[in-house]
Amino acid sequence: MVSHKKNILVVEDNPSLQQIIPVRLSHDSHADFNVEVVSSLAECLKNVEKQRPDLILLDLGLPDCDGIETYKQVRQNAAAVPIVILTALNDDLYATEAMRLGAQDYFVKSFFDMKRLSRDVTFAIRRSEAARINGLKIQEIIKVFESADIGILALGNDQKIIAFNAYAKTKLHLDSNDSAQFNFSQFFPDRTWKKAEAMLGSNDAGTMHGDLEMRALMGNVLDVEAAICCLAGEAEERENLPKVFLFHDVSDKKRAMRYLEENNLQLEKFSKQLSLTNEKLKKTDEFKSNFLAAASHELRAPLTSIKGYVSMILKGQAGALTDKQKRYLENVENCGDRLHRLVNSLLNISEIEMGLTKMNIVLTDITPLVQEEVRLFEVQAGNKSISMDLNIDSPLTGIYCDPDQIRQVIDNLLSNAVKYTRKKGSIFLRVSNAGAGVTVRVEDSGIGIRKADLEKIFEPFNDLNRFDDEKKNEESSGLGLSLVKRIIEAHGGTIKVESKIGKGTAFSIFFPADRRKNS
Repeated sequence: MVSHKKNILVVEDNPSLQQIIPVRLSHDSHADFNVEVVSSLAECLKNVEKQRPDLILLDLGLPDCDGIETYKQVRQNAAAVPIVILTALNDDLYATEAMRLGAQDYFVKSFFDMKRLSRDVTFAIRRSEAARINGLKIQEIIKVFESADIGILALGNDQKIIAFNAYAKTKLHLDSNDSAQFNFSQFFPDRTWKKAEAMLGSNDAGTMHGDLEMRALMGNVLDVEAAICCLAGEAEERENLPKVFLFHDVSDKKRAMRYLEENNLQLEKFSKQLSLTNEKLKKTDEFKSNFLAAASHELRAPLTSIKGYVSMILKGQAGALTDKQKRYLENVENCGDRLHRLVNSLLNISEIEMGLTKMNIVLTDITPLVQEEVRLFEVQAGNKSISMDLNIDSPLTGIYCDPDQIRQVIDNLLSNAVKYTRKKGSIFLRVSNAGAGVTVRVEDSGIGIRKADLEKIFEPFNDLNRFDDEKKNEESSGLGLSLVKRIIEAHGGTIKVESKIGKGTAFSIFFPADRRKNS
């Protein structure tokens, strides 16, 4: 029950209803109304301007205005006043449109129930007052969350924005505090408005969630996580109560996700292309290894024959030789030996790469093996006045290896050390226990290797002579260190190199004690 008289303005040109409605409203014992009747739009607007009624009963078919335009004119001049439509039977479409635009209710005159009139009018006034009070409450809530990192829009039942906070103003470019000029639908592209409208149309108590696209007044589109909160109340009241739209801009996150998805697709394409390229390289490498192996095998037989015949001729088995002939044949023999070493190295590398090398893996004490190699190079070192120092742990851990291949490794490293150490230099060789294995370190005081070339020295045909001006014209296959690295890796070991120009070079090799299963 209302606590004081409410002013009701009846806008109706039907004489019978002009009499019936005031009588019915004035004599209701449960309500207290002041009723005034006018018969035209012009009179209605004058009354609204002077007295500001608490409710308007509006006929849409007036002498000076007809249809939905009548409602729009009254609404424009009485924005906060609740309006109940009085319509003829054939004008109910207009009444429905008026409800969509914010009218509280409507009555079809042909089925006018005067007994319910007072109750429905009272309810419409209360509903309007509740909406106004809730609107004020919403504005108070928005003030509390003015600086929150979330957008808040308060919506009236006509989908007009009642209020908004600073976040919403910034994101949607709302450049005015007059929120009534903004309609909720204008902030959505056509493709997402239906989803937003469906959320807005739910009258269930609680919150509706969804991902939407919003469009700011400047035209830019935002990806938002949104929720619409329906105020608590009776089910039939919720439709006309204000609602709160909450949103958070996740455009940056969505862009980042799209960027990652695009990058992942690119990486996937690149990975597939890389796999194809690696497969081609693998086949090319296999072809190269097969070719080198085949070529080496084919060259080895005629080379052996050439070396044999040259040796026989030098021994005089084909007759006496002049000094000049002997000198020429010795050059041929030297070249043959060098070519034979090159062919053997190529064949060894190819067989290791293809996994064809038959390794004779046995438990070995490499102490005597290393001592023997050092004795072999003492004469060459002595010719250059190079001191050689050998230090071996005792007892030394035995390792499972192919002794002949380990001998080849030590031979190559000592040969390079003597070759690239200048006169009166030094070579230090240390063999020591290291965890579950043995470390061999060969260190010289030679010419050194440039830092930029350290990673290249294990590549095939990379000749160390090119780093020394005195030796750059000497013949070398450039396969020695490449073969060394492959032998060490075949034994499950590792090799490291340290060097400084003019100071010397040190090779450190680690052999695990037991690689029988993997070998």
